[in-house]
Amino acid sequence: SSYGGIYKDTFTAPSEWIRCTGEFTYAESDTKDIERVGIQFGGTPGSTVWVDDFKFGKKIEEKMINIIDDGKFEDGTLGSWSGWGNGSTRTISEKGQGYNSDYCMVMVNPSDGDSWSAQTAHSFPETLTVGKTYMYSAMVKATVINPDFTLQVQDANGGNGEGYVSAATVVDQWIPIEGEFVCKNEGITRLCINYGKVAGTYYIDNFKFGEKKETATVQTLRASTRAGGISYKLKTPEEKKAALLGAMEAWIKGMLQHQGMERVKEWDVINEPIADNNQWRGIDGNFMSNGDDAPDTAPVEDEENGLNLNWANDHFYWGYYIGKEYAVKAFEYARKYAAADVKLYVNDYNLETNPSKLAALIDFVNYIEDNGQTVDGIGTQMHVTASSITREQIDAMFKTMAATGKLVRVTELDVALGTSSPSAEQLATQANVYQMIFESYKANVPESQQSGITIWTLSDNAAEHEYWLSGDAPNLFDANYERKHAYKGVCDGIAGKDISADFSGDDWKNAYETEGEETPAE
Repeated sequence: SSYGGIYKDTFTAPSEWIRCTGEFTYAESDTKDIERVGIQFGGTPGSTVWVDDFKFGKKIEEKMINIIDDGKFEDGTLGSWSGWGNGSTRTISEKGQGYNSDYCMVMVNPSDGDSWSAQTAHSFPETLTVGKTYMYSAMVKATVINPDFTLQVQDANGGNGEGYVSAATVVDQWIPIEGEFVCKNEGITRLCINYGKVAGTYYIDNFKFGEKKETATVQTLRASTRAGGISYKLKTPEEKKAALLGAMEAWIKGMLQHQGMERVKEWDVINEPIADNNQWRGIDGNFMSNGDDAPDTAPVEDEENGLNLNWANDHFYWGYYIGKEYAVKAFEYARKYAAADVKLYVNDYNLETNPSKLAALIDFVNYIEDNGQTVDGIGTQMHVTASSITREQIDAMFKTMAATGKLVRVTELDVALGTSSPSAEQLATQANVYQMIFESYKANVPESQQSGITIWTLSDNAAEHEYWLSGDAPNLFDANYERKHAYKGVCDGIAGKDISADFSGDDWKNAYETEGEETPAE
């Protein structure tokens, strides 16, 4: 019956969007039964206030002791960041271009080269200690797709480096990169960001680097009563596993029943199970980001009651709670409820540029089959870039996939150009790449194993690329739904020849004349 509470931060709301953040420590001695948050905006009568992207919750403790104090760029300067190589540049972004903030660092690489051809560097305030574990995290995006965006630590002269401590694929939307490594060499004093592989503009924000904190012990939560009279008791790991397997079975059954079992002929049962470090996602402490808007972190541990069903950033991993068995059970349930002739697949990305990841995915398939289930096919997404993909890479991937004896399917094919206004030369290159992929598929995958190739969306129209490859032109039809060079590249690839030699755009008219009918009005 009281409107009393804890009054916290006060902000001035201007006529443009601003970001409001704050934190506080709550103690039961402050007040009782705090169950809601309120926004007070009655101070200016007649005003209209817009609020968006509101979040509230328990603060997640930093996982590292950050030693980079100029990684947010909100003062509008580069701070201590510098760089070199390939005519590359580093500047501060226009206001509003940062990741949920005003500013970020903009790095431009003018031409393709090696990964290390263009580098941005930052010196550490102290030399790293051999044997200690260090972490890094950042948000990045680019105007191109670069599968070889790497981080590296070095001594001051670059001659005693640890090698690459990270390898990520950056795309045209903000994605997190995060990882850790143990320092092995003496004298490590700086970090390098390598982005020279693919020409383009790169954006980086919220960069952090430092010694990894030890995992804090979480106090055991016993059966108790919360405000509102809700009683709870943590489940044991065995109970959680049983509950989650039940949920998995119910979901797979429901999906097949909803679609209509007779309509489902092929199903990608498990998608993207292998992280970019070639490990199983969610297994053995591997919580690599999968391209969403924040780095993944492990669920909270309870030293007496086992694993809590908590996770950060809306990422959930079956394997964390069930172990590798999750993959076997997923295929078991799919096989149980699907029609007898349905073909079941696993699917992943970057297999054409990362042979080690492909090998890990094949090991994943072998594990499932070694434990009594059958995987019918392997899918490769193939979001490729016209300027960097090679026939050798594609041939090698298809040969490796075909050697498994499984069905082989291309599931999400598109060919990025890095621009929404391609030149005639770029359009011709794109057409050649599409044709090359179809030809390689037919040449290296036996016909009995050819499941098909799916093109990822129809056209270059911006409405189809709001969340994927915006500002690019990766498809067979242009923004006005007119056929591009790539359309013919696909047709030639399917036909195995230049179809213009015996086919023309007038064939429809010739057919009418041959049958003695009048030509339709144009």
